[in-house]
Amino acid sequence: AVMFGRWDAYREKLLSYWRPVYEPLALENGEVRNGAYVDWTWDKNNLKPDFVMHSYYFGSDWRLDPFDNAEILHDFIQDVKEVTGAKQVNVVARCEGANIAAAYLVKYGYQDIRCLELYIPALEGIDMIGAAFSGEIAFTPALLETYYRNRVSFDDDTLHEFIDALVEYLTATYTSDAACELINRQLPTFYEQFINDMILTSYGMFPGIWSLVGPEYYAEARAGVFRGRESEYAGLLEKLDRYDTLVRQRYGDVLKDARENGVKIAVIAKYGEYTYQTPFCKEAAGNLLNDDTCSLAHASLGATCAVKARTLDDARLSGPDARFISPDLRVDAASCLLPEHTWIVYQCEHSDFPSAVNLLLRRFFETDGNLTVFSDPAFPQYLTFTGDSVVPMSAQDVPAPAAPQNELRLLAVIRRYFRMIASFFKMISALIGR
Repeated sequence: AVMFGRWDAYREKLLSYWRPVYEPLALENGEVRNGAYVDWTWDKNNLKPDFVMHSYYFGSDWRLDPFDNAEILHDFIQDVKEVTGAKQVNVVARCEGANIAAAYLVKYGYQDIRCLELYIPALEGIDMIGAAFSGEIAFTPALLETYYRNRVSFDDDTLHEFIDALVEYLTATYTSDAACELINRQLPTFYEQFINDMILTSYGMFPGIWSLVGPEYYAEARAGVFRGRESEYAGLLEKLDRYDTLVRQRYGDVLKDARENGVKIAVIAKYGEYTYQTPFCKEAAGNLLNDDTCSLAHASLGATCAVKARTLDDARLSGPDARFISPDLRVDAASCLLPEHTWIVYQCEHSDFPSAVNLLLRRFFETDGNLTVFSDPAFPQYLTFTGDSVVPMSAQDVPAPAAPQNELRLLAVIRRYFRMIASFFKMISALIGR
């Protein structure tokens, strides 16, 4: 209560800095202002294919409602068909592009699409966005320590060692538990008083970003961000609810209908030894396999994943669908929406689109029938990205699970901490002496 006693003044001051940053990108109730689109225009007379994939790039305006982007995509597809003389096109839909592709299928049907490859699709959302929008955020010592060790570094080795020892000491002595508990008690107030206002003056104005809020977060996020402002944002909410009803809640049926109408569909997901990009998402506590942005369970449209550094339970490993188990025994693709048409690439980040993966894309496109994960030994369900190629995954590609730490290591942690304090002050003394 003391911390937020004068919150109104703090909020207005913070938002006074925040609003101008996003003002140039702002939409009005989800609609573009003054025709100011982002990265989607093209000239039909100068449409030329990419030399690697012989593909035509559609740069969507990531702010827009997926259905609005679907209208623009429809025009683009018609122009590509006219330029190439093709009766149908193959589509590679990346991340949010999968949401646009699903909206396209709902709105325009299947007659123009021959193949659809969903590349790290965000149809089930991105946890860090859903958590921030819904207020489902929390800090834990393990999460903060994992985030620090994977994200933060210092040029000076002594300073880095000191901070590392401090983080380890605070975790081992449960000091950080008390700090996290204090922060977590204040987070609901922080969300109500600031985060939802911050969202509404930035990414919350963009229906495209709302499409990245997963189904488990949407209802709570909608209620929290727009509480008491529903009439003011009626136009935006209409778009958000349309996408929720027609795509988020039923994308599986949409894709299955497309397959029944002759569209070949594949899913490509990724994972590696990564932590999430945010230290506050409840799903980011270092326990889920992910590609540094999306959880593998979501991007694969349903894979069952083991906790990091562990393997699946024995019953699953020896079950009737064991052929869908990864060589590292951490992933079961049998539970995916399209298990026989879902490929998973190990050691490849979400933001990395290596040309080596294009070989898999092309193999799927060029196959007369519907290529499955069992069709070609060169492209099994699980692949490893080596930096310049993709090869069938083997158990040897994956680091051995870390050995559990002994609870009696506390004394060693304390010794290291005080030893690093001494080193740190020696460094400070040396700098002062200069």
